Amino acid sequence: MGKGTKIRTAVVLAIAAGAAALNACSPSERKAQTRENHDALEAEALTLTAHELVLAELKDPGSAVFKYDLPRRSGLFCGTVLARNSFGGYGDEIFYIMFPFGVVNSEVESQSRFKRLWDLYCVDHGSPTIAPASRNRFNDLILRAKNIDRAWILGRLVGNGCLGRTAYFMGSGNTKASKDIAFWSARCSNGQSYEVGIWPDRSARVLECSILRRLHAGKCFQKL
Repeated sequence: MGKGTKIRTAVVLAIAAGAAALNACSPSERKAQTRENHDALEAEALTLTAHELVLAELKDPGSAVFKYDLPRRSGLFCGTVLARNSFGGYGDEIFYIMFPFGVVNSEVESQSRFKRLWDLYCVDHGSPTIAPASRNRFNDLILRAKNIDRAWILGRLVGNGCLGRTAYFMGSGNTKASKDIAFWSARCSNGQSYEVGIWPDRSARVLECSILRRLHAGKCFQKL
């Protein structure tokens, strides 16, 4: 049985156990238990996704030993893994962070940038599970980052080889339907500029700034 299958089995068993436990609870206890089960299942789902993404990048996924798992309520996931390298031996632990756009790890990413991101998002500063003030948790995390790292994150969200160089937070939507959507402007190293909308569900939608202007829908690099 593969590692991903084992985690899926654990999720199914957790659902069954949670359902059985709820039947024996009072209404108030049932509500608290439901929330606790939801948080546990969300953490299990994040763990499953992160492990599968990491395994897909390893030279010998069958040798993987996940040493440290820290699912964040913001949707990020921090962890470390040991696995055999191309020489057949175990090297140092690989540190990784799962963002909504994918996984970055300490072997591939710039050492200085990865350390900044790890220290910012993965080091326990006392109360890592307290929800941020807004409903857009991923945007809250971007706002906590340094400008150079904000630009890098936005570049990864844009995709198409964009190396983010400039990040500008334009603000959140000003209508009832868009009030929890965060809007950023991003400039890539090739000079291309984009509007990046970040939704509370951690999805992102990208539009070239030139198209935004042609549609008379606003301008990039201006406050909303």
